[in-house]
Amino acid sequence: MSLFGLFTPYKFNIKSSLFVFIGLIQILVVYANARCSLSVSLNKNGFHREMVYTVSIILPRYLSTTQCKSALEMTLPAGAYLDPNQINNLRKPEVLFDSPVDVEAPEHASSNQTLLVYTDLQPVTQNEFTAEIVLPVHLRYHQSEHSKPFKTIHFKTPDTIFIDCLDGMYTTYELQCSQTNYNICTWTKLKCQCRVSSTQAIIPVGNLDHLLIVAVITTLTTICGTTFLLYQLKSQFYKMN
Repeated sequence: MSLFGLFTPYKFNIKSSLFVFIGLIQILVVYANARCSLSVSLNKNGFHREMVYTVSIILPRYLSTTQCKSALEMTLPAGAYLDPNQINNLRKPEVLFDSPVDVEAPEHASSNQTLLVYTDLQPVTQNEFTAEIVLPVHLRYHQSEHSKPFKTIHFKTPDTIFIDCLDGMYTTYELQCSQTNYNICTWTKLKCQCRVSSTQAIIPVGNLDHLLIVAVITTLTTICGTTFLLYQLKSQFYKMN
């Protein structure tokens, strides 16, 4: 019996080979690449909110580390701000501001602000880390408008994070080590997969359509109140004499 009677000749299949090749590439990507995912929620009501970011980092499987620190890069719109004094009193997380913050300025006199939010990542498995970042966000007063009783503030979801626990296979960046440590440290930049592109807050604003009636009522109330006070003062003066 010939050899070909025992074994079926192998037929080269381009389609099957392509699937195998793609599968191997995906395995290598999962094994060698670091990944980041991020979710965000905006809690509480009114002008004082709470922004909660949940970060998940998966390191390459060949790495083994128990410590990892992150610096989340984010931009606040002009209509919102973080109070540096409040952040310092909370101590965690540490926040590095790109410019001084005027907490009294209205929205139209303010500009966007870039922040670096430092936090320690907590290990979940040998190569997976997570962190929950809670930031007290305050909304600024907005100028009055015609026929618009509410204003919407859009918070863009951060998509860039720096971590300090990857090896030299990745492109590195030099950034301040922390908000309180002015030394320069080496960081690796990752792009995060975000479940939502932005979050929004709706706040009330003055309606210029009501300007006349509000001005009239305010003026009449002031006149009546002043007249009543003068009458009371005059009555007391006569009683004393």
